Amino acid sequence: MPCDRTAGCGSLHPAVARECNQRIRTLAAGDRARLGKQRCASGLAATAARLLDKNTDNSDSTCTNLIFSRFLLRPALQHATVDKAASIEYGSQNSTMANQPMTQSRKPRTAAANRAVEKPREIALLAAPARRELVDILEALGGEASVATLAAQLGRPADGLYYHLRLLVRGGLLEELPDRGEGRRYRTRADKGERLQLRYRGGRNAGAAAVEKVGTAMMRVAVRDFAAALKRNDVATEGPQRDVWASRSKGWVDRRDLAEINRLLARALELVQKPRSKSRDKLVALAWVLAPLPVRPSRRGQDED
Repeated sequence: MPCDRTAGCGSLHPAVARECNQRIRTLAAGDRARLGKQRCASGLAATAARLLDKNTDNSDSTCTNLIFSRFLLRPALQHATVDKAASIEYGSQNSTMANQPMTQSRKPRTAAANRAVEKPREIALLAAPARRELVDILEALGGEASVATLAAQLGRPADGLYYHLRLLVRGGLLEELPDRGEGRRYRTRADKGERLQLRYRGGRNAGAAAVEKVGTAMMRVAVRDFAAALKRNDVATEGPQRDVWASRSKGWVDRRDLAEINRLLARALELVQKPRSKSRDKLVALAWVLAPLPVRPSRRGQDED
């Protein structure tokens, strides 16, 4: 998508800078109405460059940036040495600059950072059951799949998935890959062999509020999966090959018990997240909630052992 941001700098007298701003606003309003914001960026940049060339006054000047995302001039860092001929790259030979997004250099993300989902805005994306299911099935397929494959696995039309996929891409949880002849493909941002993991802390904060919504969505999907499984005739409800199960229990544990529960849950997750193979051909969903409960005093006032 073309970008309407272009930058450069030159030396202007403050009064001249104000005049340039006024003329840029006038040009921007006219071009936006006639061509639309995206298409007018290149022509506007060239016009502003001519204004800089025409109105430069080195005797009493300030270094000024041209930022065309807002079509305004902004003061730049003082004492900056600017070669105007090199820094203002407008005109016919450099017109492609207006059609390319400006990117900033970023430090490489670590595997742990790619895996962690901890920003409230990222967590909130998974509060919709449809997006939660998309991420789940994408990870179950190895972290990368075409839209056609996702649609087939979810039993939904591909057209109904694009909206949620776009949101997940914009939110940074998924990446769109080049078309290799089988339509659009997507992958999670986690490194190969890794899965996205929610990271949060308790308390009254934005992250915890977002996770609460995600947990509610996960339980809603789990109930739907369980109800659908119960209607099938080929499920096992007992024995070592049992594949449909719902349970809830409440009880007292100590530190060692809690550590063992967490170890077993982590092991269950590890088993479910193994890659698909010829022998590993049954697709299952596993959901659970572990939560501490408030301890209320006994009604009879008796002490507990």
